Amino acid sequence: MIVVSDTSPYIALLNINLIYLLYTIFGKVIIPQSVKEELFENIYTRKSILDLIEKEHLQILDLKDKILYHSLIQYLDSGESEAIALAIELNADLILIDEKKGRITAEKNGLKVIGTLGILIEAKNRKLISSLSNCLEELKNKIGFRLEEDLIQKAKLIVGE
Repeated sequence: MIVVSDTSPYIALLNINLIYLLYTIFGKVIIPQSVKEELFENIYTRKSILDLIEKEHLQILDLKDKILYHSLIQYLDSGESEAIALAIELNADLILIDEKKGRITAEKNGLKVIGTLGILIEAKNRKLISSLSNCLEELKNKIGFRLEEDLIQKAKLIVGE
């Protein structure tokens, strides 16, 4: 399975010490250079990302064709733009992205999208976490992670909370 990620799922899961969910659920995840650069801005995330690369849970790839990237960068940030372009270039099975504009753009380009909430739902269904609600509360408190209340209720219903 080819999975490409934007920055936000890494930041979210690192902040609640659940980064292992990415490689447990998806195996190796691919990120483009701009996502690596965003993750390396913080010394804490840099160390964690280097560890994931060393353990081969994370791979960094360069985007070959920059045409799509240059059109996407007009309205998305660099990490989202490059992640979407790389996912298309690799014919990825899945892209991990949280921001609404990025998700919509990825879907319009034929990509299957999942975000941090979807990862946590999958983790709960696989019994990798005990409580979706606790994870969401921790994300809200630590990084100000916001979701619409109806989306939270729908997710809780899916996992039986």
